[in-house]
Amino acid sequence: MLRFKYFTSLIFISLFCVGLFCSSVFAVTLKIDYDSTNRRVLTGAYDVEVVVGEKTYLFDVVFVDNSGDSLFWINDTWDFGSIVNGEMAAAASIALLNQVFLDLSETGVTDQYDSSPNLTYGIGMGSTYAIVLTAFGVYSSSETGTLLSTYSAINNASGDDETQSTNTSSNTNMASESNYVYAVWTVAASTIPEPGTILMVGFGLLSLAGMNRRRN
Repeated sequence: MLRFKYFTSLIFISLFCVGLFCSSVFAVTLKIDYDSTNRRVLTGAYDVEVVVGEKTYLFDVVFVDNSGDSLFWINDTWDFGSIVNGEMAAAASIALLNQVFLDLSETGVTDQYDSSPNLTYGIGMGSTYAIVLTAFGVYSSSETGTLLSTYSAINNASGDDETQSTNTSSNTNMASESNYVYAVWTVAASTIPEPGTILMVGFGLLSLAGMNRRRN
């Protein structure tokens, strides 16, 4: 009985340590690229935590300067990817303001993505605010066009950031809108265990099982 308790305790401790390791790895990483004027422009982020109720999702996000038709009308149907409802879209918009639009200063490079919204990809150089749209459904559809249900993360240079529920025409190309850009969300690549990690954990558990058998 004691050996069994010892064995189960070792397994629990091992899995707990793996969990701690994984949680320490998952931190938001900004995606930054240089534009034609050599500015460091924010193009998205990896490992953004989106909290919906008691559940936390880990997403990658990329900012895309295009129309809703081009982005979400796929194989003759609307497909909004990882964002499945308004509650999740609202939470994703809040996550953008809290985790992605940040003023950073590292290794001598200052990136002011909160106080300088025009450093966001797709936003005009003279803009003092950025509206990043997260689409999650179809609000209405008619012969004149389709309105998408969207949630907006509004990043103001003044600091008056907010989120809003909005409707957006699917045929509007955001490349022609200096203050608007879409956010496209996908499940974070880091949440998919690598084969090597699975093998290491499995080998560790098998080793513990072998130790227990030898003791018996």
